[in-house]
Amino acid sequence: MNRRAWLAAIVVASAACVVPAPAQAAGGAHPHFADNGAIVWYRSLSEAQQVARASNRLIFIESGRLQCTQCRRLVSNIIPQEPIRSRMNAVAVGFADDCDDEASPCKSLLEQSLPGATMLPLCGFVTADLRWVTGWYGSTTPGAVMQHLAIAEERCRRLAPVVAPAPVRPAPTPLVNPTPRPAPAPTPPAPVPPAPAPTPKPTPFVTPYPAPTPKPTPFVTPSPAPTPKPVPYVAPSPAPTPKPVPYVTPSPAPTPKPVPYVAPSPAPTPKPAPFVTPSPAPTPKPAAPSRAATPIERARAAAVREQWGEVLRIAEEARDPSVPDGTEMAALVDRANQWVGRTMNDAERYAGDQRPDAALRLLEALARELAGTIHPASVDAVRGQEAMKVLQQIAGASANAATADMLRRDAYARFRGSRWAPLFRSR
Repeated sequence: MNRRAWLAAIVVASAACVVPAPAQAAGGAHPHFADNGAIVWYRSLSEAQQVARASNRLIFIESGRLQCTQCRRLVSNIIPQEPIRSRMNAVAVGFADDCDDEASPCKSLLEQSLPGATMLPLCGFVTADLRWVTGWYGSTTPGAVMQHLAIAEERCRRLAPVVAPAPVRPAPTPLVNPTPRPAPAPTPPAPVPPAPAPTPKPTPFVTPYPAPTPKPTPFVTPSPAPTPKPVPYVAPSPAPTPKPVPYVTPSPAPTPKPVPYVAPSPAPTPKPAPFVTPSPAPTPKPAAPSRAATPIERARAAAVREQWGEVLRIAEEARDPSVPDGTEMAALVDRANQWVGRTMNDAERYAGDQRPDAALRLLEALARELAGTIHPASVDAVRGQEAMKVLQQIAGASANAATADMLRRDAYARFRGSRWAPLFRSR
């Protein structure tokens, strides 16, 4: 075989060993918001599972709706930032879920993994087998997203399969002109077999002597114990009779002598103190200007006073995730969001219990606290106040069923799509 035919055979064998790659499932942009191509989003959970399993990555679930401003901020503002963009694309594929779809394949998974979630979006990292890794709900910050990304990256490293190194094939030896073979080496002489070892002589068997029979110990009858002698009885001597103590009449107490009265001497008249002109007070020196408080110090002080709206305003001013104390600021913002969620839930519960007055007071306090922030709950608080006023009108018109029903239907159409719409459904 010449060199050209040999190379052609190697090319054909290499092409036969190539395994075609699996077809990429249909993925694309987010169905609601623009993320500038940060990650590939899938509308089918089975397709996302197939791609995640083939590429040894996780699935990032974002469950929300088109009207959610927090969902828009996460997808359009936070995920496209670097290094979140590159880290998210390396560790996961995206799955955009509709929170209003009752047949959603991940609805029960999000309910079990995020108990008590009250705000959108519902986000989480899961494996290709839908095992929960980490996640959150509601408003978030770039620093908090990077903390969840670190947990997802650690889980992804543990899921990566161990790939054995491919065997290295030796390079083909090129055909060269044959060289004369060297002369064979002389055959060494055959080895001399060793002399056989001498056969050991058997040891003669010696019958052991029998052990001497022990002599029996003679039985000795024990001597009887001596009989104890009886102790003679001694009668106790009678106790001596005590002698009576003679009675002594007590002597009378001496009569106290009267103390003579002594008139008090008059107090001396105090001399007037001479008037001394007071010296002018020294002019105080102007104090040195104090150091301006940093945003994290102001946020700590506001959290101590439970002014959660002030905490959110300070966090919105310091949006750069690379500033110091970003983790502590994210924790304070999370506490503020928890307070907002609890207040909204209490107001919604009061409204469902036919107590619109109590719900209105909570919503007015929440709106005052969130004034000047971009928190989406401020909009829900204002709409909730309008809904509570409509509930008060319906309660006042309960005597006229037609008027109350008309107010209820108008309110349901007005607040449809918000958390207050279920209050006006027909019962």
